[in-house]
Amino acid sequence: MALEGECGYNGVMRYQVGIRELRDHLSRWIEKVKRGDEVVVTDHGRTVAVLSAPRPVKKAKSEEEHLARLEAAGLLRRGTGWKPMRPIPIRGVDLSKAVLEDREERF
Repeated sequence: MALEGECGYNGVMRYQVGIRELRDHLSRWIEKVKRGDEVVVTDHGRTVAVLSAPRPVKKAKSEEEHLARLEAAGLLRRGTGWKPMRPIPIRGVDLSKAVLEDREERF
């Protein structure tokens, strides 16, 4: 059962609808969303989803600006840069020699 729409401070209507009503009349509710209204979907009176039109996204002018926006939104954490790895010392066998010997034995 759909509840009456509430008008928000920005003029957007906010409707509350149960899952069954949403399923039975999905096209009608999607039309409301397309007009800019919000539809709150409930399951036994508990909010489970909010349907709203996507917000327009301002296109970044550069890759750097795009990365900065992602970082500010908490969706990206930049690395500190590439650092060469130090060789791990192995006692006893020279690994390069062992690989070369293994290759010679197979061919």
